[in-house]
Amino acid sequence: MISSPMKTAATLLAGLVISAPLAAQRGGNSAGSDSVKAHYRKLEVRIPMRDGVKLFTSVYVPRDTSKAAPILMQRSPYGVAPYGADAYRASLGPSSNPKFASYGFVFVYQDARGRFESEGAFTEMTPHKDVKKSKTDVDESTDTYDTIDWLVKNVPHNNGRVGIYGTSYPGFYTTASCIDPHPALKACEPGAPMTDLWMGDDLFHNGGTNAKGYYLTGTLRVTRGLTLAGRWLSSNEISGEHYGVDLLLVDLMASF
Repeated sequence: MISSPMKTAATLLAGLVISAPLAAQRGGNSAGSDSVKAHYRKLEVRIPMRDGVKLFTSVYVPRDTSKAAPILMQRSPYGVAPYGADAYRASLGPSSNPKFASYGFVFVYQDARGRFESEGAFTEMTPHKDVKKSKTDVDESTDTYDTIDWLVKNVPHNNGRVGIYGTSYPGFYTTASCIDPHPALKACEPGAPMTDLWMGDDLFHNGGTNAKGYYLTGTLRVTRGLTLAGRWLSSNEISGEHYGVDLLLVDLMASF
């Protein structure tokens, strides 16, 4: 028989699992969607990886084509809803911060390999392969590389500069993209990334609960050349992703 506290924990966990894809929609407000649609054109594409697998990607391109814009992307296992060429997100960019849309970034959202509309097999925190002997040797670094390569060659009015961001699991994909990066990748902003499931997270507690609360809070900026800047912040110092993405904005805007 399952005790009441365990039932409560199971219910909460189920709620989190179910709500994760819904959170990817960044709200369901029609006024926000109409505003995004007025300023952006949405493209849905399936980008081929080196091993032939195609990853579903939503691309929001500014309707103002008077200037070339940098690309700001997020890769996620939680879905990139809403799906459909005429279904628009209610907001764009990290933390729904309006400054990114106002600057006219190209925004990219991608279903990770094996998730939702993307082909291939999903692997929990895909291990990096240091040695790649053939096109079938793929990991999150190669998937990001191939995605960026396609984007800079095919998305109209981009300036050849790409930034990637994400918190928690998307933060893992962001971190992985910094290994053997594409030359166009100019900034990475992993916020509280999932990096070690054996320490401080909820996958290996053997039925116990985490009395310490959230496992890690912080933002670290990684720029080209793998130079590290910024600093780790406490939960009292940071709200969402704003600190890190402001630094990211500065990097990308340098050649805007």
